[in-house]
Amino acid sequence: MIQELAQHSDVPVINALSADWHPTQILADLLTMHEDPYFQDSSKATHSPHSNIPSLTPLRPLTITWLGDSSNVLHDMLVTFPRLGHKMRVATPPNPTYRCPGPIWNRVKELGCDKGITWTNDPREAVHGADLVITDTWYILLFRALFSTDSEPGSRWVKKPKKLSD
Repeated sequence: MIQELAQHSDVPVINALSADWHPTQILADLLTMHEDPYFQDSSKATHSPHSNIPSLTPLRPLTITWLGDSSNVLHDMLVTFPRLGHKMRVATPPNPTYRCPGPIWNRVKELGCDKGITWTNDPREAVHGADLVITDTWYILLFRALFSTDSEPGSRWVKKPKKLSD
């Protein structure tokens, strides 16, 4: 609907969130990353020409991992982080319904972002050596794991805890 609104609007329309995209979340994530010295490339620190306006220290090349099923947040990560020089690892349950939809992946490829993205079904593999791990759908995966049968591929992806501390 937001795309249709923008198509027929005489004024700019900002997509803060849609079913397929969530650009404002990625902007917030990027700002958080820029604020943390762990992610910064201090050898490339810049100074603003305006002394009263702080500048962002550039990020070093990062390996960013996404754990969970495909969502609007992941979709924007796929078209943003590789363009900024970061590698992505994406771990989803093995069932194809948890993967990126075809039209979204086609856009990722159109932008040339697919070369810096690795997909896996193994969350341990995805987080190994990662600089940052992002997720936002664990409650959905846990729900699916608790209410799916063992024959469903996603049911083995999330360990069913015996108690909350597990």
